[in-house]
Amino acid sequence: MTRRRAALAALVVTVVMLLQRCLMTRVLETQAQLCDQRPAQVVVVAQAGQGLRVVFHKLTLTEKDVVAIVGFAPSATRGTGARRESIRA
Repeated sequence: MTRRRAALAALVVTVVMLLQRCLMTRVLETQAQLCDQRPAQVVVVAQAGQGLRVVFHKLTLTEKDVVAIVGFAPSATRGTGARRESIRA
């Protein structure tokens, strides 16, 4: 019985890892943008009383990715397509 449970757990972990690979790829692309200094691909601006505004040269994360990573949905969004702002009040 223990081997069956271990095999089932390994199968579940493998399936989850395969399904998450797309998200991991986008996270790694985002990390590359954050770390690349030549030329800077991300601009971070502190806005008084409004938190931080992060502008990426190329959008790599979807709105669902951001919600999954941050843990909550924005209270509002502005813009469409390549220019999109998520606002958390």
